Amino acid sequence: MPDTDRLYALSSTYNHPWLSDVGGPGLLINDPVMAMRWYLTTEREENLAVTGHVSDDHGATWRPLLPRELMADAERALAAMADDGGPQARQSAGILRDALAAEAADWLDHRLRYVQPDDPTPYRPDEPSPESWRRGGHIWALALGTRPDEDVLRHLTARFTAPQREGATLLRTGAAEMLAALALAEAPAHGEAAQLLAALGLLNRMAFGFETGQLDTLAEDAQRSILDHLVTVHPATAPVA
Repeated sequence: MPDTDRLYALSSTYNHPWLSDVGGPGLLINDPVMAMRWYLTTEREENLAVTGHVSDDHGATWRPLLPRELMADAERALAAMADDGGPQARQSAGILRDALAAEAADWLDHRLRYVQPDDPTPYRPDEPSPESWRRGGHIWALALGTRPDEDVLRHLTARFTAPQREGATLLRTGAAEMLAALALAEAPAHGEAAQLLAALGLLNRMAFGFETGQLDTLAEDAQRSILDHLVTVHPATAPVA
């Protein structure tokens, strides 16, 4: 276990119609890598939504934890393990990094080839469509605040029988589009009205489609920031927005 005062509490809730609001498995740990791996493997389950909290004072107080913050903590922990330790620590960091990338690829694949739990004839295509690749990039960036790195893409494309060069490009394009929209939501005063409306449209589309899951609340929060700015600063855009 790492020598840190930061604690991560992750809890899950069933969102299946027959199990709505029933508590699922949970995790309390001070290891961000293990916490991130638990999030990825649990949240990708069709009927579970995961909520995270973090404490910096031995658990005396807690605040909400976004998946992107947890991923950033995990990456920092792996970098510190590789930089500060000896050969064995570097080897361990490499193994953990690869395991995290594999689980992230699994998580993303469930979005790319999503099948609804209540589908009477569930069909998972052998390969994602171009639209799914791009939307997968949107979902990745919305949740984790980055572009998928090469390790994740290597694990992901290895799942499919045909070359997926175009898919990886579309995935990165989608992630870049979402990161730009989120940046405008963080600082809407830096965008022109047309840019803000385009970002608003992209975020709005994230609220439609079951594969987005609980992440649609992140899109809704970003939407609200842009919408409030448009109505206040660019009132002529209000009807369109």
